[in-house]
Amino acid sequence: MTKPATAAVLERYVTVADVAEALGCSDDHVRGLLADGALPYIDISRRGAKTRRPKIRVPIAAVERYAEKQLRQGAA
Repeated sequence: MTKPATAAVLERYVTVADVAEALGCSDDHVRGLLADGALPYIDISRRGAKTRRPKIRVPIAAVERYAEKQLRQGAA
């Protein structure tokens, strides 16, 4: 994969902190949504790495769909 293609792929994913900021909630709340399956994610941590938390990335499109769904449910 070329560098521009890699950059384009990475632009479609955001961090847990970015999702929390966009939704106006805490990182822990977003991690709960991920654990519950409400938001899909990818783990980009190195295999065998000893990190405190995995490096999670969430598709921007999934965040947008989740927000739209919540708006529709709130309007009912």
